[in-house]
Amino acid sequence: TARTADGEISARCKSLILATGSHASRPPIPGADDPDVITSDEALSLAEIPENITIIGSGAIGLEFATFYRGLGSEVTVLEMMERMLPGEDADISAALARVMKKSGVKVKTGVRVTSLEKTADGIETVFEEKGAQSRVVSGKVLLAAGRRPCEAPEALRALGLKTERCAVVTDAHMRSSIEGVYAAGDGVGGKLLAHLAFCEGRVAAENAMGLSTEVNYRAVPACVYTDPEVASVGLNEEQARAQGREVRVGRFDMRANGRSLCLGVRDGFAKVVVDASTGEVLGGCILGHDASEMISVLTLAISAKLGADVLAGMIFPHPTVSEAVQEACADALGRSIHK
Repeated sequence: TARTADGEISARCKSLILATGSHASRPPIPGADDPDVITSDEALSLAEIPENITIIGSGAIGLEFATFYRGLGSEVTVLEMMERMLPGEDADISAALARVMKKSGVKVKTGVRVTSLEKTADGIETVFEEKGAQSRVVSGKVLLAAGRRPCEAPEALRALGLKTERCAVVTDAHMRSSIEGVYAAGDGVGGKLLAHLAFCEGRVAAENAMGLSTEVNYRAVPACVYTDPEVASVGLNEEQARAQGREVRVGRFDMRANGRSLCLGVRDGFAKVVVDASTGEVLGGCILGHDASEMISVLTLAISAKLGADVLAGMIFPHPTVSEAVQEACADALGRSIHK
């Protein structure tokens, strides 16, 4: 039974799929309830382009909006609590993108902690701690880009013993919950809150609810950041692979040596792959560059099929294309890159 705007609705079913979604996180910062302190939900519906904006958080949401507003002419300041932007991505990607952001005019401060937001005659004053000292920046708008959180599952199901962790419904790779016949998919199950992953989870949940047996391959979930240039990654990055105790080879190819990138005038960026040193299997990769979101599927396929780097290094890629950088990075991991 569910309560809706039209009253209570009751339905009987053999299988149930929960797709409760997510909502923007609002960190408990004093002053965050001011109307000029917004989240990604409101960021695209402002009546006017802000002259200046402070963005708290430098994950995908924060940096995409930093790129967006800077492109519209706003003065943009990004504040990040961790020691580098995009803390979940490869360290080389973070460093390279930081240089690109700085060149575009976006001001980025890392390793800072926002303590309060205060309304002033000139806008919102963001107070933050930086290297033991207190600093301030004033802007017309403040965007809270602290990510999103899963919405809670219905109380009636939770009362029946639906297992959750931090509001997210716990599922297996078949998208089965702890209650027989109840499946869940999308942002409501936590993990990486990505639209394409949510779609895959929904498809798998529906297939299994109808009697099939399919799984989500969580080893090969691509992630994209639509900055300029774009960032895309899949699988394990170098730090994650080494933290797991794996012996790896790393291959890299800079876009400045890629003919198509030179023709397009987009020299910033590189392709990087992480390869198992003993088996040669592609474990992960990342790309910073023009159309990185389009190119990452090559590496996603390699990880899904458990291909070796030699397969991609030996493929015939069309020339001139930016995707040749992926081939060269795989060849570099094997000591065979020709154009590096």
